[in-house]
Amino acid sequence: MSKSTDYWRGRFSILADAAHRDAGSYLNDLETMYREAERTVQADLERWYGRFATNNGISLTEARKMLTTGQMEEFRWTVDQYIKIGEQANLSPEWLKKLENASARFHVSRLETIQLQIQQQMELLYGGQLDGLDGLLKNVVSNGYTHTAFEIQKGLGLGWDVAALNQRKLETLLSRPWTADNKTFLDRCWENKAHLVSGVQSTLTQGLLRGDGLQKITDNIKKEFGVSRYKAGRLAHTETTYFNAQASRETYKDLGIEKIKILETPDRHTCDLCGGLDGTVIPLSQFEPGVTVPPFHPNCRGTTCPYYDDMEGERAARNAEGEVYYIPVNMNYQAWKAAFVDGGAKDGLTAAAVDVTIKPKQAESKREVPELSPDMFPPEFRAKGEMKNTKAMMDYVNVLEGPDPNVVALYGKMGELDTVGAKGIPFKISHASSHAVQTSYYRATGNLAEVKLTIPKLAGENLTGQVTTMLHEEMHLIDLYCRPDPAKPGMFSSTNKKLVSIFQTTKTDIPKVFDDLFDAFDKECARIRNELLNTRNTLLQGYTDQYYAHALSYSEYKKLRNAAIKDAEAAIDYQCRNAMGGGISSLEDIYDAFSGGTAREAGLVRYGHGSAYYQDVSNRCEETIANYGALSVVRPDLVELLRQKEPELADALDEVIQEMLKKVGE
Repeated sequence: MSKSTDYWRGRFSILADAAHRDAGSYLNDLETMYREAERTVQADLERWYGRFATNNGISLTEARKMLTTGQMEEFRWTVDQYIKIGEQANLSPEWLKKLENASARFHVSRLETIQLQIQQQMELLYGGQLDGLDGLLKNVVSNGYTHTAFEIQKGLGLGWDVAALNQRKLETLLSRPWTADNKTFLDRCWENKAHLVSGVQSTLTQGLLRGDGLQKITDNIKKEFGVSRYKAGRLAHTETTYFNAQASRETYKDLGIEKIKILETPDRHTCDLCGGLDGTVIPLSQFEPGVTVPPFHPNCRGTTCPYYDDMEGERAARNAEGEVYYIPVNMNYQAWKAAFVDGGAKDGLTAAAVDVTIKPKQAESKREVPELSPDMFPPEFRAKGEMKNTKAMMDYVNVLEGPDPNVVALYGKMGELDTVGAKGIPFKISHASSHAVQTSYYRATGNLAEVKLTIPKLAGENLTGQVTTMLHEEMHLIDLYCRPDPAKPGMFSSTNKKLVSIFQTTKTDIPKVFDDLFDAFDKECARIRNELLNTRNTLLQGYTDQYYAHALSYSEYKKLRNAAIKDAEAAIDYQCRNAMGGGISSLEDIYDAFSGGTAREAGLVRYGHGSAYYQDVSNRCEETIANYGALSVVRPDLVELLRQKEPELADALDEVIQEMLKKVGE
């Protein structure tokens, strides 16, 4: 017999509590890491004061004095040790690059040495925090999935085989942003670190400016650590609730649960919002963490459980082979997992009737998403100097959830489609800030002479924007591979009559859902730009001060200034292309193509090719298929919206993809 409502409330509340106990254990470890970082920073400050202070104090002017030759040698040795430690701890490439730049400088101030020492401790703290949180959430999702399945089957009294979440699905769930600002827990960890670094550096500089003593500065820095520690704790609990909910959702979906009930903790800590939603029943199709199910706010403790219209009704279930077993009331989780998850024997279990069934929901009858492997690509992508970049792209794509199987299959056919290098036409892959497929041809014959593909060198913590660009350019290459005449330049997409017909008419109106999205994206990019330019300007002012203090030669000053400007622009582009989940710039370019390039010039979109380029209908077709291909893999949610708002365009693009696949017999 199925259990009562109280049973489900009790068991699923216990599951949620178990997840938060894991979070509590992580926070205990995090507390230790924070305390150790505080002690190290305090010790570094004490040594720095002892070395440079006079009469137990040091002014900002004194702190900005340059190190002597002997002190510079010691500083470089220290930085080299930091680099070794950072490489071993797998710290961010940006920080390691900053350390390398510091080691190569000719002049460094006293203040910069302690700032560098303090930030090294913060980078190590952040690295430990990130690794710990990543491990916690993976555990919450993987254990939550199987424990939820166990409680459902035990509550029904019937069991059938359940497949544990694979690594690909697990990584996909963890990498998906879920809040309104489209930021992942990795993004929030990075933000917390940036705020801590900024807060501590400002506290130190302002303390020196005021003439504060060592103890006061140290106490103020500890307060900054305290704020950061609180944010880290809140993030851990909120993300635990969210990913525990996601694990439950995956189980509900796979076990055919159609309705769920919201469970809140009825105590004095429960807010009015959560208390009012306790016991609410909603269809699984409306399951949206943060909107219809917990977490509704930071530190939210709510959870969900399955709901049946007849909570006392007799039910059965079956796996793909139709095998159903009664579950003994004394069967524990370990024994259940061995039998129904790990493929163990069912000895001693009694087969159940299956006249009434809860059937696992079947996937849509659609091509299975293929896993990309190096042998699918032309040899140039597998060359010694390029293989690492190709593999980084494949590893990213292979763990994505919901990409269009046909589009992924098309990328996987690049090796078979190759009509460039495979035909003896010179082909080269390079990396630069400007990305394109460039062709040259012989004037006498008009035959294709050479092809060059310029794509990003994948690097950084968030590869979304770079992978989107890489897939965009690779779709251009596929478009070239499928050209009507293999001897001549040209693109296949611009020969599709349906696609060409769509772009022969200029369309300037943008659906409201996209207009609002583009407006929010523009504001987020403006925020990113202002924040990074402020950081850059502070850095430039420091270089200017050093130059006028004769601590830098003009050539040194000019070199550092140009590098700072270049790095800031690269960082702005990197963060904007990743903003709000990434891929929005590609969607904007599709609407710029619709408008003939006027949307960008009118400020309706931030990214696009403009009217000089898009006056050619062929260019509109070629850029749109490239954008569509990349988005279909990286942001299928945006493609689905595009399909709803522009069905004729989506149909034409799907037709182009299918025609390309037919060239290799697909």
